[in-house]
Amino acid sequence: MTNSESSNLKSLSRGRIDLTIIYDKTANILLHQLRLQENIQLAFINETTPIYLAFSRHHSQGQHYADLFDQGMKSIRESGLYQQIIDSY
Repeated sequence: MTNSESSNLKSLSRGRIDLTIIYDKTANILLHQLRLQENIQLAFINETTPIYLAFSRHHSQGQHYADLFDQGMKSIRESGLYQQIIDSY
């Protein structure tokens, strides 16, 4: 597995950098996968703003995909799957 967050966590554990900002849920998964849970300490919570998903009004299928996303989110929230996913982190 290679991505910038993984590289940053490895560099942080080796003392090459002093800090990195990563969403806590992503960091938890990567720390576990990289076996770095004992090496790295959380300094502060970064997730204080909502995340938005946007679809272009100029794209011919933009509204269609926005509607599909909304339907899918409604479905997984009503079924309890959304909360299961959130709780798994």
